[in-house]
Amino acid sequence: MDMKKIKNKILKILWSRLARNLIFWTLFLGFWLYEERIPNDYAPGWYALFRGIMFSLVIILSYFNNLFLVPKFLARKKYWLYIGLAIAFTYFISFCLALMFNIMMHEFPKMHIYNVSFITTDVPLSYSFNAMMEGAQNYFFFLLTWVCLFNMAWYMTDYARQQKVIDETRKKQMETELTFLKGQMNPHFLFNNLNNLYGLALKKSENTPGAILKLSSILRYLLYESDIDRVSFEKEKEVMNAYIDLELLRLTNTDNLHFTITSDGSYNIPPLLWMPVLENVFKHATRVITDSYHIEYRFEIRNNELTIYSKNNYKANLPKEKNGGIGLENLKKRLALLFPGKHEIRTSHDETYFVTEVKINLA
Repeated sequence: MDMKKIKNKILKILWSRLARNLIFWTLFLGFWLYEERIPNDYAPGWYALFRGIMFSLVIILSYFNNLFLVPKFLARKKYWLYIGLAIAFTYFISFCLALMFNIMMHEFPKMHIYNVSFITTDVPLSYSFNAMMEGAQNYFFFLLTWVCLFNMAWYMTDYARQQKVIDETRKKQMETELTFLKGQMNPHFLFNNLNNLYGLALKKSENTPGAILKLSSILRYLLYESDIDRVSFEKEKEVMNAYIDLELLRLTNTDNLHFTITSDGSYNIPPLLWMPVLENVFKHATRVITDSYHIEYRFEIRNNELTIYSKNNYKANLPKEKNGGIGLENLKKRLALLFPGKHEIRTSHDETYFVTEVKINLA
């Protein structure tokens, strides 16, 4: 096992609920014992007993509240029932403390509450009911504040736990949606390129075998290499060029087709963000019957900003395909999941050209 795994395992153990509680009570008790020295004329055994009872009653109050009252009533929004039970049990513990210190002061008059308890208040010197209730009241408000502090700690822990569950759920949902979108995009790509191969086959073009080989290499990338969060820019560039070469095989005039794929450094980016844009460029530009096709495509990364730009021939009056528009819609959904608030996508057109521009902040 490597050091990183060992470190993570140790941190996980130290941050567990049991470890946090042990550390808190060890520090609390240690500080208390360090601050209060046992006077020489005290009986050490009795002194430790009274201190132990004091400490035990506080622990019982803390965990009865956090492990029973809070989850059973407060967490279920039974507020009034919780308040009543919490007050009643806190007063009971306060009464027990008052009784213990009363016994201590009567049986061991040399002992003083300041040396035994971290609650410094008057001790009732009578066993009468009124005196005991007055003594319990002295401890009650301190212990009630103690309970409120533990409630705050419980709420903070519960909130962190709920946020973790929400974050994990969102992450799983995003992964599922991204997998679905990529799965939907791959058949879309295959469908378009099978049409291209069909056209080459009809013409009995000598480029057909090369096109099949390039399509095979791209499909291999889609199936086996793109199923990760990030890939290198160089790998994406290689696949983009293969895709462009595949599309150019069926075109005779490529004078006005310009493609730029550059970056100012080594980047890792989500795979296949470019595919819907390139698909649209070739699909829609080449539907226009003209002697000179026009395509301008740029995929650039500068200063952690990714830009995908395309401009191609466009005819506004061409009939829309029944199943068209999947690519760009998928891209919008992927960007919303991958880069929320850190991207923009714009499309525009006139009677001649259709323009798509995507900007993504990778930082």
